[in-house]
Amino acid sequence: MTSRGQLAGRTLVSRYEVLDLIGAGGMGDVYRARDRELDEMVALKVVRDDLLAVPDALERFRLEVKLARRVTHRNVARAYELVVTPEVTFCTMELIDGMSLQRRLGSGRRLSVADAASIVASVCDALTAAHAANIVHRDVKPENILLAEDGRVVLTDFGIAAAVRGGEGELSGTPRYMAPEQEHADVATPAADVFALGVVFYEMLTGVPAFAGENAREILDNKQRVDHLILDGFDPRLIELVARATARVPASRLHSASAFRRGVAPFVHEAPREEASISVRRATGLPMVLVRCPPDGIAPSHLVEGFHQAVVDRLVQWPRLRVTTRAADDRELSGLVEIAVDGDEVALTATARPQALVLRLPFDVDSLQRSADQAARLIATVMGCDTAPPPLRTPAMSGTAFELVLRARHQARRDRRTITDAIELCRHALELAPGNPRVEATLATCLAQLSFYARHPAPTLLDDASTHALAALAADPDLAEAHFARAQVELHRGRPVIAAVCFRAAIARAPLMAEAHEWLGRMLFEAGFIVDALARLDDAFSIGALPALHWEIAIRQALDGRWAEVDRTLYELRDLADRGRGYRLRLASWRGPPDADDAYGEMVAAPSETFERTLQLALYDPVKPWAARRDAILALITDPTLLSARRRAFLAQLASEAAGAAADVETCLSMLLRANAHGLFDLHWLDRCPLLASVRPEPRFAIIRADVAARAEAIHDALYGDHRDEATVVTAVPR
Repeated sequence: MTSRGQLAGRTLVSRYEVLDLIGAGGMGDVYRARDRELDEMVALKVVRDDLLAVPDALERFRLEVKLARRVTHRNVARAYELVVTPEVTFCTMELIDGMSLQRRLGSGRRLSVADAASIVASVCDALTAAHAANIVHRDVKPENILLAEDGRVVLTDFGIAAAVRGGEGELSGTPRYMAPEQEHADVATPAADVFALGVVFYEMLTGVPAFAGENAREILDNKQRVDHLILDGFDPRLIELVARATARVPASRLHSASAFRRGVAPFVHEAPREEASISVRRATGLPMVLVRCPPDGIAPSHLVEGFHQAVVDRLVQWPRLRVTTRAADDRELSGLVEIAVDGDEVALTATARPQALVLRLPFDVDSLQRSADQAARLIATVMGCDTAPPPLRTPAMSGTAFELVLRARHQARRDRRTITDAIELCRHALELAPGNPRVEATLATCLAQLSFYARHPAPTLLDDASTHALAALAADPDLAEAHFARAQVELHRGRPVIAAVCFRAAIARAPLMAEAHEWLGRMLFEAGFIVDALARLDDAFSIGALPALHWEIAIRQALDGRWAEVDRTLYELRDLADRGRGYRLRLASWRGPPDADDAYGEMVAAPSETFERTLQLALYDPVKPWAARRDAILALITDPTLLSARRRAFLAQLASEAAGAAADVETCLSMLLRANAHGLFDLHWLDRCPLLASVRPEPRFAIIRADVAARAEAIHDALYGDHRDEATVVTAVPR
């Protein structure tokens, strides 16, 4: 059993650097920690040994953490994963800088009506998201409501604390706030959360707890004597709202958190809550250095980009040092690194208050890898980090081969139309550096991506990609690019869950690998975990994400009906219109005339005769009837030469939209079945696309949705689940 604060300064499971003790709760101590694999600050909550002694407590706790991960909302503190070691059991959660509502209330302090109503409204939003995922909090109380420095109101500990306290026949919740039905150990329902929030609302308005008592028994006895809480001297609408929220009988209570939200809305003001900045930002306890990305246009761009990435990838391996490539709050930054290229030299200016050092290193293909390692060592020294990580193990290659690989990566990332050129560069590099894992991985990635874009790919293309990816893994199991390449292969084979595990493995080895964050973010977007997706995309955007990713964001905005945001995104992409007409036409078809007619006209006027253009025009023809287009479209969609399962699923999605728009239910369902057979996990699209409205009532749609939802949840678990079996998954030879 660990004593209070004993874990501070330690690194747990070679991953979590425990920085300091920040509090204690009913479960045990709470620490601030750094997740080295994802380079994120987290709250690490230790579970007390006596709580784990309850029969089946660990399994209940594990289940609750898994369930809580389903709830992704800005007003919900994210639950990440449960870690069990012989010494300590803990869960990791989103770290919220701020204070609890319990601390805000202090002793007998009242809040204004507007302030209290704003907090209740935000908690209602959190509960609505949870209840939609069939999750009941069971322990809503001021201690579990956090007031963040960024203005958010965040509900934490979703069902987790109750899981280790409440087995069958036991109380699950806090007596002062729990609903009457919980007192009898009945199964908690969303109505129990409404009751608890009503009690919290009363306490915010009056400054005193709703039910007095020195112990749990006295509190429960006092609650037995009242049917609901009554406020004196307040607006009659507010009095009625609190009474309805705290009715003893669930059938008489407000029926949902969303109903509570509607009731409190008239009292919510948009003005900032009083004393919103009362708490002081806590330092992370670790130095953070910003390695600023060189501006675009510096030649040779592929070498500059490669050098920057090499410095960052090496630097993140230093213990107890945080690295970022994006602008951060000045209060968090401890140092800044600027990279400038001058002919055949690169100059790094490393600034760490109060000193600044300049290092000039050779900048040519033969010395680039060595210069990046030297640069990382200098930066770490300036930041006061003397303990160096293990030496690099990836075999070096000739400067010429290294430049070819960097050029191939740069081309393939910037413009998919040059992937075949990138492949030729990789093949040349492989001749110069046979078996080099970085070359093998880059070639595998390019081949896998070509399987999606090529109109008639070679039948062995994905097998070749897999061969090179596995060769890279065998040569260097710790190379992030090798895991990334394997992920690309599995994604196009139609095995997205394995792909997600591999992307996650790449991030664990290179926390700031933008491509891995980008692709895992794409997958989480499609799976419907929007909050988690945006977290993964943050680093990807910081060093220049693919333009297609911006279109992907526009698609997600449209699926949520946020058309004003879609318009802003499309305006920002106006310079890329010639490469996004297909995206624009698809979005316009969801919106309907006149946007769809305008987008169709733009597509017709485009000079290209690509497969995508032909398909898009066939799918969204405003003149030619669906019956006259159907067979030709299905012939294109079911072309047996299409190799990538992801592409097959995507084309089937497009065809299902066209059929759905024409109310052709049978064809729409057959296309959804085809997409599902090829590994569809785009649950967000399946649930929200307006063109699928006619098929959602069909029983067969429910079966398809269940498959897609299971796949989506498994993908999410690949990021935040138990990774003890990761090595087996990522090194298994594909069937």
